[in-house]
Amino acid sequence: MVVEVSDDGQGLDVQAVRRKALAKGLASPMELDALSDAEICNFIFKPGFSTTDTVSEISGRGVGMDVVRSNIVSIGGTVELASTSSRGTTFVIRIPLTLAIMSALIVDAAGMRFAIPQFSIVELARTGDTAGHPVETINGAAVLHLRDELLPLLDFGAQLDLREADWLDVNASGRTAVIMQAGTKRFGILVDAASRTEEIVVKPVSRLLRQIDVFSGSTILGDGSVIMIVDPGALAGAVGHIDGLDEGASYAEPVAQDDNRMALLLFRAGSQGLKALPLSLVTRLEDVLVESIEVCDGQDVVQYRGSLLPLVRLDEDRSASHGATLPVVVFTDGARAAGLVVDEIVDIVEEPLAIDLHADGAGIAGMAIVRDHAVEIVDVGHYLAPFFDQRDARDGRGAAAPTRILLVDDGQFFRDMLVPLLRGSGYDVTPVSSAREALALKDAGERFDVVVSDIDMPGMDGLALARTIRADSEWSTIPLIGLSSQPSPRLAETGRLAGFDAFVGKFDRRSLMQVLGSWREDREDAA
Repeated sequence: MVVEVSDDGQGLDVQAVRRKALAKGLASPMELDALSDAEICNFIFKPGFSTTDTVSEISGRGVGMDVVRSNIVSIGGTVELASTSSRGTTFVIRIPLTLAIMSALIVDAAGMRFAIPQFSIVELARTGDTAGHPVETINGAAVLHLRDELLPLLDFGAQLDLREADWLDVNASGRTAVIMQAGTKRFGILVDAASRTEEIVVKPVSRLLRQIDVFSGSTILGDGSVIMIVDPGALAGAVGHIDGLDEGASYAEPVAQDDNRMALLLFRAGSQGLKALPLSLVTRLEDVLVESIEVCDGQDVVQYRGSLLPLVRLDEDRSASHGATLPVVVFTDGARAAGLVVDEIVDIVEEPLAIDLHADGAGIAGMAIVRDHAVEIVDVGHYLAPFFDQRDARDGRGAAAPTRILLVDDGQFFRDMLVPLLRGSGYDVTPVSSAREALALKDAGERFDVVVSDIDMPGMDGLALARTIRADSEWSTIPLIGLSSQPSPRLAETGRLAGFDAFVGKFDRRSLMQVLGSWREDREDAA
């Protein structure tokens, strides 16, 4: 059981806690300098610790928090705190289940059965190449490619030291992944099979097994066998940080304050400097055997899923040694695909992205700070557009006039990222940075087949632009697509009432291309 208590006050005074800890001899100045703010705040749990100078009936004796932690620990629980100045403090109390009835999924792993609480399960997915949900590795860690998401993945049997993790065998034979949610963390655990759901009676973990934090309890099944109950929070901790806890933010706080938050793939290619590109553009991550690379008409290609995958490099230096395999980032657009050869996949991060410097060089959209490092943001369209344009010519798509798109977005980075991709797919794109510029083109007599507009813009926003377009006799029938970094059903309904025909996430490139492709097909059929 998890109990979270939060307030919206001023938070803990870290400096006051530090001074009191020093005065009471709990740590030396050197030891305090080595501690983080969160670790310093934990001194409030020490017996007799109080930052109040005077003693009253309710404070100053230093026994309140000490008693809380002692009682919780005595029953096998834990208490953690996170405090942020001027925002408040959050206490997270985890208490072991003593006796309760819950619905659980019974799974098999490494020849043993376990129970997973049903409330933590999002879905089940079959993994492997044949199932279309391959398991990939990034910097030694496994991830599951599920639809448009890369989810951290644990082999549950290997996590318990019951077997060795073999991701190649997983892709070849296929297994079941249980997709789980713990707090704000979404991840998957790999099991051999999921048999059934049952209502189980939860019993506390034996004192001998209490140090194994993967389990939160045990139960006895109808056949008399005893199985362990999995703790979703402990598994979430094994795959990485649970968002929001260390920063002291409440899970209920909206993340709307980070409008430019974006999932990024960090990698190195051509130099030791970090590079990044939006994860939403990536279809797969592959390790390609160097010996399998062939050259056709001067283009490096590799046989990939029954067709030829052209390989694109950020630099033309092929002399560097990469060992037996090359990391390749695969991009697709419908039936078309291309691979970007990199030196090393570093990490996947989700950060508020702001372009600090715009690059003049081709292939780089700009520079930004990501995780305290200067990172080059790669313009994928620069490298892929020539190939896609060539493929379009072979497909004979140039016969009809290209679909004209008016792209309205105040973000330079987003325009620089999307315009080359749209042009590479055969669209004629006119980008503008404001609704006023779009209306100026309308007044000048310009005609477009589709208008794609951001919702959140300064001055006249996308909703006002849509209403203005729908009120104009010349542009009233033009299809309108609304974009937002944080789409929601309520915002989609508001957009529909304003005049938008479709509404997609700002970085959901696949959905945008599907909508545009559908309208282009209708236009070509009508012609």
